[in-house]
Amino acid sequence: MKNAKMDGLFLFTAGLVFFPLSHVLCTYFQKFIFTHLAYVDRFSISTRFVSALQALAASAVGLKVALTSTDIMLHRQSILTQYACFGLSYFYYDVVVMFIGGYLDEKHENPQRDLHFTHVWSKLYKKKKLIILHHIFLPIFGFPAITMWRRNKGDFFLACVYMNEMSTPFLSFKAILEKDKQRQSRALRCLEPYNNSPHGRPKDRASGSSGVVHTVHGSSVGSSGRRSKSHGSRSRSSSPAQPPEWAKQLLEQQQANAAELKRLQNELASSSSKVTRKQRAPDPEFRFSGNKQQYELNRDVMEKIDEALESLDADERSAKLKEGKDLLLQRNKHILLAEKYGWDTVACYTAEPLATDSDDEKRIRKAVKECKQLRDEKKRSATAKHKAKGGVPQQFTERRVFFDRPAATPPVAGKFHSSHELEMRKSTLYLTNGVLLASVFLFCRVLIYPYMYWCYSRYAGVPFLSTPFNVPKFCNTFCLFLFSVQVYWFVIIMQGVLRFYQQPLNVAQKTTYQSEGHLNGENGFLHKNHLMTDDGKDYYEKKE
Repeated sequence: MKNAKMDGLFLFTAGLVFFPLSHVLCTYFQKFIFTHLAYVDRFSISTRFVSALQALAASAVGLKVALTSTDIMLHRQSILTQYACFGLSYFYYDVVVMFIGGYLDEKHENPQRDLHFTHVWSKLYKKKKLIILHHIFLPIFGFPAITMWRRNKGDFFLACVYMNEMSTPFLSFKAILEKDKQRQSRALRCLEPYNNSPHGRPKDRASGSSGVVHTVHGSSVGSSGRRSKSHGSRSRSSSPAQPPEWAKQLLEQQQANAAELKRLQNELASSSSKVTRKQRAPDPEFRFSGNKQQYELNRDVMEKIDEALESLDADERSAKLKEGKDLLLQRNKHILLAEKYGWDTVACYTAEPLATDSDDEKRIRKAVKECKQLRDEKKRSATAKHKAKGGVPQQFTERRVFFDRPAATPPVAGKFHSSHELEMRKSTLYLTNGVLLASVFLFCRVLIYPYMYWCYSRYAGVPFLSTPFNVPKFCNTFCLFLFSVQVYWFVIIMQGVLRFYQQPLNVAQKTTYQSEGHLNGENGFLHKNHLMTDDGKDYYEKKE
């Protein structure tokens, strides 16, 4: 007994050394293999790698015992208890590593921020509450159940519990793929400032011009120096700081010629761009005015960008880019105004001549007031018209066809995915890993518990449904706890899979919605005032 305790303590200590050391070595060697990864990404990948390593070891032990057991109740194999002592340290190691990973993530997002222990821990606990409680309390109750409470019986069933870990490598691989995609998108976001117009070029050009002037001055000075040697008295009157008059005139003439050449090049480029724009294809016809406005805006912005690219003058290039930026800012302002008051208000707002910033607020209030009056007039005229016919106003009936779903769920026209999610969806590797993850999780974490009860029913010769009444209560409690956790995680995984691979609405549905007038006619997107529930009320008003 004493030797068994010493062996268990030795294995526990070995686990305390093995798992952190594996993590450190994996993080270190990634520095030479994946040189483009940041430390926080390498740390996260190492965490997943060690998790997969532990899962492979546990599932291998469980599979070996399950396949070689001759008696599911009495056959003893010491490797199960030995690995329980070795793997006990992993749970507490994983909690510490999750905390360090959370700290590194927070620090990576904002390096200047001072992080406190309690802040990082509270955020980590809110995000991973279930897994933290699982890692803390499962060893407290599971380890005594494995080593003492089961009274040296049921190694086969314990091996089946070990086989729960077969799905963890797929889960870790999925997290590594997602981490890599997040790293790529984060790297692209970091490069965005460098994709803009180089504002420092005017200064560089100015400094370059000054360098040319300095060179010309130097050459002039040198020539004047050489000339001074041949013309004795003129050398004493000339100095390097004051070049002769003929050199100044030559320099001014060169600068004037360069400016004239630059002006001619700009005129030639602008004339060629105008000819190109005149020869472009005619604008397509649009069914909705909002689509036409958006198309014209995009065309104008692209023209500004083309003019900036063709321009050789830095000031003119900056001016063209600023004009394009102003167009986008104005469009965003209209979108925000429409989000709050509707696109008819934007129409009233743009009908007014351009105002200054001080008059803009008054102009918005005036547009809102005029739009409200127009809406009231339309509503009264429509009500009077349909009352005369003895019917219901069409504006309250035609939009109810749009949503055929319970009022408790918000109407969604389609799910939009980010670029790296769409790229991962196209990946065969990611798709295959997701299918294997869901399948292995279902069989090795969910269905394996009914399988254990079925095996015991055959062993004891009792009906399957009465098996829970023929086993000890602590076994039922332990299995029920593990089974409920696995079912909860499986539901979360399936929700994520369905949500991730959910396709947007097809073109036919969108065409139907447009023909019914459920798309906003100004920008082609759903407006919140047009979202109706089955009882004919506004969804957002009903929600409030």
